[in-house]
Amino acid sequence: MLENIPVLLQYYIPGLWAITVFKYFCSKEIRAESQTILSCVVSYVLLSIADLLANISFLGFTKNSVWGKSGISIILGTLLALFVSWIFCAKWFSQVMVKLFHKTPNDNIWRDVLDLRNGSNLKLYIREEDYYVAGHHRNIEEKGDDSWIVLTGFVKLNKSDNTELESHKGDNKSMIAIRLADVEYAEIFN
Repeated sequence: MLENIPVLLQYYIPGLWAITVFKYFCSKEIRAESQTILSCVVSYVLLSIADLLANISFLGFTKNSVWGKSGISIILGTLLALFVSWIFCAKWFSQVMVKLFHKTPNDNIWRDVLDLRNGSNLKLYIREEDYYVAGHHRNIEEKGDDSWIVLTGFVKLNKSDNTELESHKGDNKSMIAIRLADVEYAEIFN
């Protein structure tokens, strides 16, 4: 029984690794229930490709080796996950998706509205406070109800008369982290 574990794992681990690489580079969430089945399917496809590659003379050693096939599958899965991630995150792919299917490939609105390459300027109106914060987008952490956004070069302004309450203009080392649950609404300037 124990000697069959590597054979069984070769139908799960390469796909799981490829999906993990894709999720990391795309910040994509995949439900745990579907991830297990998807890992098996991806592993099967990668092993099939590894079997085809085993016909190449310098890769012939992998033909009868579980470890060789698994290794080739993991390397191939990593390369394919990086390539698919690059396409998935490309601006042109998003434009094609919008044109053909009227949706973007992103899970959340922030990837669609924030300019993650050049940065965006934001005004964040804080719920139940008498001020709003204007600043330059630095980072966003997406964790459901406990999501946070970080601004640099920020200014706190009074909601009623726009007077400055606190200023860190031009200071990109000063940052403010605001919980997104506390934001009533945001204005975004790209």
